[in-house]
Amino acid sequence: MDKMPLTLIRPLCHEHEKDLEEYARLRGYVSQKKACPYEDGTHRASIRKIFAEVEALNPEARYSIWHALESLPLSPSHGGGNHPGD
Repeated sequence: MDKMPLTLIRPLCHEHEKDLEEYARLRGYVSQKKACPYEDGTHRASIRKIFAEVEALNPEARYSIWHALESLPLSPSHGGGNHPGD
């Protein structure tokens, strides 16, 4: 996401995509057409596949990865760091 100066807030990042899809179906939400000009420049599909393969080996891997990422300091270009002076 270094292409644009954005702060990302992802409150549902800990949820499984299949659970979100089921919730949307139950609530009758309609999927929107993707109109992002950067959509094709992402690695979302390949990362999704890697996550599926890792979780097939270890169903708790998602939580281990998120826990490890939470302890990393943020870079200044992504909203500051976790250290004084960042």
